[in-house]
Amino acid sequence: VLIRGSFGTGFKAPRLQDLYASTSSGYPTFIDAVACNAEKKAGGASPDCSPQQYLVTSGGNTGLKQEMSLSYNAGVVYEPNTNFNVGADWFLTLIKNVVNIDYTDAMQAAANGVNLANYGVIVTRNAAGQIDNIQAPLQNLSKQEVSGIDITASYRILPRLKLSTDHSQLFYFKEEGFPGAGERNKLGENGRPAWRNTTSIDYTISDSQEFSLAALTTAGQGKLVVGDGDLSNYTEYDASYSYKSKSLGKFSLGVKNILGTTPPIDDSNPLDQLNTTIYDQIGRQLVAGYKVSF
Repeated sequence: VLIRGSFGTGFKAPRLQDLYASTSSGYPTFIDAVACNAEKKAGGASPDCSPQQYLVTSGGNTGLKQEMSLSYNAGVVYEPNTNFNVGADWFLTLIKNVVNIDYTDAMQAAANGVNLANYGVIVTRNAAGQIDNIQAPLQNLSKQEVSGIDITASYRILPRLKLSTDHSQLFYFKEEGFPGAGERNKLGENGRPAWRNTTSIDYTISDSQEFSLAALTTAGQGKLVVGDGDLSNYTEYDASYSYKSKSLGKFSLGVKNILGTTPPIDDSNPLDQLNTTIYDQIGRQLVAGYKVSF
């Protein structure tokens, strides 16, 4: 039995490009809560309650502060013999001064009565009350609190056959993306899956050869437009083969996403249907590697 724990503080200095980046324009996708609430109050159609792209001009900010964090971890591992082990690690991480502007949260803060200009974000609207453009240099405006547990288990079924699983489960993902928007648990919302799991079977062909088949599953989450349903769980299957030589090193060959499946598509967000921060958009891939130690 192994018992472990840790406590740590950390900081992340602003990147040079975040401090000194020149002004640039883009079209991020988000929901304008101010215009949405006005449309709902007026009755009839409410197109601004759906994700839209808006012109945002941003740039570096030499006044950025460092991001600060506190982290706690406690865990235990039980290994009664060489063929089996199981472990669990609880974690809690708190981050403040995150260099980010969550525009959905910013619009919610504005709908709550917050003057965004007090935080350096200037929103210009047309006569109809819709966003014409936003001026928003980078700011330390977001904070997060994340807690969860990592569970691992491994069992050697036969001398050459091993089954293992790694499961990461979040308890909550609290975030306030803009001051005044209110901190809320975003776990299960779009882009915030509650868990991930990797289960694999490893077969040792010989002392120098090994084959592995893995299933990588990501939990479903809500679509960008709340009320339009949820994205389903998604599983990708990968396979790899490796050959190790004492004199030449280790060669590996594999296939990612063997079945060539398509990750869940968010039809409520026609401008950005596939979240590439969670899913791989490339599809089936052949991969090769070589490693040598000297």
